[in-house]
Amino acid sequence: RDNLCGSGDDSENNGQLTVGKDFYWYTNGRTSFAIDWNLYCDREFLKSMINSIYFGGAAIGTSVGGTLFDVIGRKRGALIGYGLVILSTFTLPASPTIEFIFACRFFQGIGVYLGFTGMFVLVLEYTAAKYRSIASSSIAFFFAVGY
Repeated sequence: RDNLCGSGDDSENNGQLTVGKDFYWYTNGRTSFAIDWNLYCDREFLKSMINSIYFGGAAIGTSVGGTLFDVIGRKRGALIGYGLVILSTFTLPASPTIEFIFACRFFQGIGVYLGFTGMFVLVLEYTAAKYRSIASSSIAFFFAVGY
């Protein structure tokens, strides 16, 4: 909660943290991600950058996926992708710096889209030709509802 910005009352009382003209409420000693990582005022853009870096990794995972799958196979490539997701996701809560969060989110993006692309194609290859449209629609449906 260092470096509170603005000309307002920079104080904490009764579960309220005042930062400039904005008020952040928390209870039971819990705060938000933005307050814990000092992502407000002049550092607020970093919140959006975390998601942008994730989608940068997603672009790389999707782009590299086709070539990687041709070399090592779809199943192995998808497992590598999901292994990368597991590793970066379980490492993320222990992040010592915001740059480490960026790195974890980047590798999550690579892994999620590498794994999804590989499994999507793999399922279609194992499905009979007359059922492929149903299989691909089913996969896309679960992705759309937030599998």
